Amino acid sequence: MPGWAELASYRELTALLCGALTALSFWAVGHLLCGRQLARLDPAVRTATECVAGVLAISLLVQALAMAQASRPAVMQALWSVALLVTAIALFLAWRRRGAAAAPLFRASAAPLWPWLPALLMAAALLLAGAAPETRADELGYHTLATGRLLSDGGLRFHPLPWEADVVPQLVWHYALVPLYAVAGSAAGGVASASLALVLAFSTARLVAWQSGSAALAAAAAFIALACGYSIVFFTTTGPHAFGYLAVFVAVAAVGWSQELRAAAGAPAWALAVAIGCAGAVAGKATMLPLMALVTGLAAWDVQQETRAARVRLALIAQLVLIPVLVLAPLFFWTWAASGSPLGVLTAGLAPRGAFDPQTLAAYRGTRALFENHLQWRFESAYWSLSMLLLGLAALVFEPSRARRRRWWLIAVLQSLVILALLPWEIRHLGGIQYPLLAAGMMALAARWRARGWADGSFAALAGLAATPWAVFVLWIASIYVPLAGGRETAAQFVRRYAGLQADFEALDRRLPADARILIGRSRSDAVQYAWYARPPIWYAPRPVLFDTAEVQRGDRVYLMYVGAGGGGEHGPIPLDPWLPPGYALGRSVYVDPDARFYPSRTPRGNPGLARLEVFELTPQP
Repeated sequence: MPGWAELASYRELTALLCGALTALSFWAVGHLLCGRQLARLDPAVRTATECVAGVLAISLLVQALAMAQASRPAVMQALWSVALLVTAIALFLAWRRRGAAAAPLFRASAAPLWPWLPALLMAAALLLAGAAPETRADELGYHTLATGRLLSDGGLRFHPLPWEADVVPQLVWHYALVPLYAVAGSAAGGVASASLALVLAFSTARLVAWQSGSAALAAAAAFIALACGYSIVFFTTTGPHAFGYLAVFVAVAAVGWSQELRAAAGAPAWALAVAIGCAGAVAGKATMLPLMALVTGLAAWDVQQETRAARVRLALIAQLVLIPVLVLAPLFFWTWAASGSPLGVLTAGLAPRGAFDPQTLAAYRGTRALFENHLQWRFESAYWSLSMLLLGLAALVFEPSRARRRRWWLIAVLQSLVILALLPWEIRHLGGIQYPLLAAGMMALAARWRARGWADGSFAALAGLAATPWAVFVLWIASIYVPLAGGRETAAQFVRRYAGLQADFEALDRRLPADARILIGRSRSDAVQYAWYARPPIWYAPRPVLFDTAEVQRGDRVYLMYVGAGGGGEHGPIPLDPWLPPGYALGRSVYVDPDARFYPSRTPRGNPGLARLEVFELTPQP
């Protein structure tokens, strides 16, 4: 597997530098593509829009190469070099046009630096975590795999499992990272994601500074946006979390402050930002489609109200609709052609019989059943700071603009209904609307604070103080990365401590033959096994991994890795009744670990989740 080879060549400085340059190249590509059209748009929205546009453009290019079966490492490395050249050109042109086009980060540029120090400390923690090797189970189970497959396959192929990576149209972010993987591996992808998280936080702060004129409020907004457990747990991985949130921020902020943005930049620039934000949001998560349809409808209403010329109205509304359609169409139609289902397993009922076998459907349905309608309030309390939640609620209640308040309610209620009907009951599935609401709520409460004769600085300090316990929690989590950054711990040692099954993979490397293939074992009857234990973190596995018995070719030397059988693990006995590929029988056991670290905690003192791991040789039958 690609991750197994990465560990030996891992260098934190390389991951940090290459990941940051890749994030900068996203901005550069977007700036060259639409910077002139967006030039009059306020930096609060413009920079984020350009970053999202760059991700979409690079991903579309990678998709075209992958569909042409030309996504080999050398080609992707060349593409990454071209992106760096584009970055140099964009920086040079921005320097030439310095002035309004190269506006300072915040309009209150003469303000002191010290209020920004807490936010900068959080930013450093996020980059430190992003540069470490991937350890989160979901990332190692499918996010990294979705990107790495384009390199290992040399082109775009349809893989029914794992089902999360099977929803190909929402892998736009993953495919934008393929050139980076070819150069520096998956750890650098965490830095690229963390960099977009910083753009999200400081764009939120810019929005507050633009609308309130207060540098103190802006600094507090940036700190609150970064001072939550969700940032360091999810935004520092190679998954689409930061990208999707940034795109939602662009779309929702653009319709929330529609009148102000249109007055300053004109309707065409504003409509372009809305369209790019909606495209990125749906490309990051297909379940954002209802919300983005609402945002597009609100934007179309504004176009109708402002623009009298029918031709101009039609052109702007067409832009709002066509940009998301064109961004999503290639993967949508490719998936439909490859599997008979436009959204993979999500629309498997449309597929012809055999495109999704019973194993795939059991894994999908079992996973949904395991997590749906279940609010894990302890995790939610740790992930999201009280300041962010209260300020978001304040936007719904105290927003002074009636028109904007109605939009906040429409957006928040619709996404809440989507969560209740379709998704696990988790705050993260709000998808990024938290950040425009954070900005709006902070400004609304600060206005009431000023009306009582108190200063913005005191309100900012109070709001930041409320988020401090979560900031301390973030720094506590970040402490696990310090030995790695200081050279006191190798990448292999770090992964062994914080990634699942790593010690077992090292033992299997010594026992399995070089041409072995590892088949993920799925129970035929136990929902906990096929919905949870059959989702192992396999990026660092020492041999190629097969997820479905249909992937086994006659003559392969196959070893079944079954997690959860017997009395080991936290859920008690699980039967050993795996799906087996045709022509193979369950043979001798070659490895057993009754207390495998299946789901290690990534905190300094967390207790790992244990499970029984057993590996069997599969024997061909005549």
